[in-house]
Order: sequence, then C-alpha cells, then structure tokens
Amino acid sequence: MDSQKSLSIYIPLYNEEEGVENLSIKLKLVEKELGVVSKFKIILIDDGSTDNTLKKLHHFFSAEKYKILSHKENKNLGGFLKTALSDCETEYISFLDSDCSYSPQLLVSMFKKSLEGFQIVNASPYHPNGNVKDVGEIRLFLSKSINYIYGIILKRKIYTTSSICKIYETELAKKINITRDNFVAITELFTKSLTLTNKIYEYPCELKPREYGKSKMNIFSNIFDHIKYLFHLYKFI
Repeated sequence: MDSQKSLSIYIPLYNEEEGVENLSIKLKLVEKELGVVSKFKIILIDDGSTDNTLKKLHHFFSAEKYKILSHKENKNLGGFLKTALSDCETEYISFLDSDCSYSPQLLVSMFKKSLEGFQIVNASPYHPNGNVKDVGEIRLFLSKSINYIYGIILKRKIYTTSSICKIYETELAKKINITRDNFVAITELFTKSLTLTNKIYEYPCELKPREYGKSKMNIFSNIFDHIKYLFHLYKFI
C-alpha cells in the first residue's frame, strides 16, 4: 500500500442541496476501486451556498475519508481552484463536478492513465470516441468551435478544454497562476498547463445532463468569457 500514489479529489458545490445525497451514493460506488489504484482523499468545497448544501455535506460526508471546506462567500470556480491547489498535499490532484454529469467512475480509469506517466489526464466528451448526451445543438457547436480555436492558439490537437473532470500532477498544477473567476478558470488551468508539458492524455468519455438541481452556467455569457480569455492566452503564450 505504501507504494501507491496519492490522489486528492476536489468537488465544488454552490447551492446544490438537491444533489448532495446522490453525490454521496455515486462516490461510495467507486471508493473501493479508487482504493485499489491510489491512496485517495475526497475534499468537498462549499462555495458560499445560501441553501442547506453545507448542512447536508456534514450529514452525508461525515466519514474520516472526507474533508469539508467552506467559503464564507461565493468565490466561483476560480476561487474553488485556488483553494483546492493551496490545500492539496498529495502527488496528484483531480476535480469533479458535484452534479455527476461526469461519472465519478471515470476517475478510476483516468488515474490509471496518470500512473502511465501522463501529467494531465483530461475527460474529453468532444473526443471522436467520446459522447455528449442531451446537449443542445447551439451549445455543442459553440463549445466545439471554442475548443478548436484553443487548439490553434496552442498548436495542439485538443478536443475538450472546459471539462472540470481532470487529473493533474499537483506539482505542475501549482505552477499556474489563475486569473479567471468563472467557468473559464477550468480552461485557464488546463491551457496554461499545456504550455509546460506534452504529457497529456485526452480520455474519451460521456457528458450527461445533471441529475439534480440547475446549472449555474449561462452558455452565451460563458462563450463571451472564453473569447476574452483567448486574447489573454494569446498574449500569455
């Protein structure tokens, strides 16, 4: 067991009280498998929720293998990533949505890829072997178009940049200065990390609609934020 690599899984939650119990069920289904391939811990970060999310987290995640952190006010995904990276002390760090649109099961097979020497393993529903379920055509077109442009700027073949479900070598991820506050912060960490390594694996997967609650993302506002970040990235490179 001492030879196992260590992995921290960070999950952000903001007003997600409807889905906390479902998240606990889904995580319990894969914990045994995760324990076979890693020494793992799961950290849930309540991002200033105004509903009963934090209360439910303490109820459903009271076991010692879980850790609960809480922001007094909402810091969005940029704040979540900064908190996670500052807190992480394991060799690998991963991120997962609380709504299970990316199956927690993915982390088992993705971490096996990390152990093959990849510094970044990226859940990629837009990969030719991936799948997107029940996502509107407009959102799909806009998302794929933005990802294509990122690939041009980085001069890399990239299918998906915006999925939160990723695993990084912690040492690599901690080198990135995150300047974005919103959903684009996920892409910023990924794209800037790509400038430091070629050891990346895009893992084909399925993106499903969330099972509980409502998405906090406005697709058109998000695309506009990506466009602004594209200019920032171009200057950064």
